[in-house]
Amino acid sequence: MNSAQFLSGACISCHTLDKAAPSAIPSLVGRSSESILSDMLDYASGRRAGLLMPQIAKGYSREQIEAIANYFSSLDPS
Repeated sequence: MNSAQFLSGACISCHTLDKAAPSAIPSLVGRSSESILSDMLDYASGRRAGLLMPQIAKGYSREQIEAIANYFSSLDPS
């Protein structure tokens, strides 16, 4: 397991890896790394509101967020 997989464990508990599974919380699988990075940085800076995501995003460095974003964007959405 690489560090990006390890870091993504917290994400997977809410954002399922099964893109087809019904959920109120969207899957991150197959999203562009730029989109995930932008969302996470917005949460971390307070530009985007949320109940849990701002606190979670603030717990990661930019490098860790980039690794997580790249990991999810590399997964096959099918």
